[in-house]
Amino acid sequence: MTMPLGSDVLVFISEDQLDDLFEAIGTIIHESVHVFYAFQKFIGEEHPGEETIAYTTEHIALTLIKELYAIHEKREAGLQAGKCVVQLEAGTAEESQ
Repeated sequence: MTMPLGSDVLVFISEDQLDDLFEAIGTIIHESVHVFYAFQKFIGEEHPGEETIAYTTEHIALTLIKELYAIHEKREAGLQAGKCVVQLEAGTAEESQ
């Protein structure tokens, strides 16, 4: 599930989905499209080009997949994964945990 909150967008992945990396990655790809359109709406872009859509969605998905793997590794090691916040700003991604 994706929830826009002003300049931030929250992406939720359930604990059940975290147990199956393929399902979690599929969810991330799906939600990345929603994140892209929320970001475009926030910055006022009404007609993004195909390459803008493709590259930005790829960047969002890869950023979230990297965080998914970090969470997965912590869970495999028996550690509490916590929450991850990924902030996207016009062409950059800043990550914090």
